[in-house]
Amino acid sequence: YSENNLVFVRLLWNPDVTRTNCPSGKNQQCEFSINLSAWNGQEIDYWFELEDIAGNYDLSKKINITVDITPPVINFFNYTPVGRSLVFFFNITEINFKEITYIDSSDSKPKEKTLCTRLKNSICDVKKSFSTGQHNLILFIKDKAGNSVEENSLFII
Repeated sequence: YSENNLVFVRLLWNPDVTRTNCPSGKNQQCEFSINLSAWNGQEIDYWFELEDIAGNYDLSKKINITVDITPPVINFFNYTPVGRSLVFFFNITEINFKEITYIDSSDSKPKEKTLCTRLKNSICDVKKSFSTGQHNLILFIKDKAGNSVEENSLFII
C-alpha cells in the first residue's frame, strides 16, 4: 500500500477485526499474526481497511480462503537403489499438496532441489540419479499453505 498519512490498517475477517499501527509511506508492507487454528479446514473471508488522518479509508477486495494449518502426513516412505539411482516411493495425505524437495547435505554446495510436484492417488513414485558416494538427504514434503514435514535419508551409491 501507499499512504503518506496513515492512521491504521485493519484486517477484517469472519467478522473479527485486528488493528495495527503500520508505517506510512510509499509501497509499504504491514504484517499481522493471527491464530487461525480454530478455523482449520473451514473457509474464511478476509479483507483490509486503511484509514488516513483525514478520515479517508479504502477497502481491499474480499478474499475467501480455506484455512490449512495441518502439515502433510507421510503414510509411507521408502526408496530402492537401482544402479546409480534411487526409486523413491511416498504415500502422502495432503489435500493441498505442493511438492517434495530435498537437500543433499553431502554435496559440496548443498541446495534445495525438486523431487516431486504432484501426487497421483496420494502417491509420488520417482527415480533420481546420484553420484557415487555417501548421500545425506533432508526431504521436505510441503503443502500450498506453507506447512511442511521433513524426512531424513542416508544412503551410499
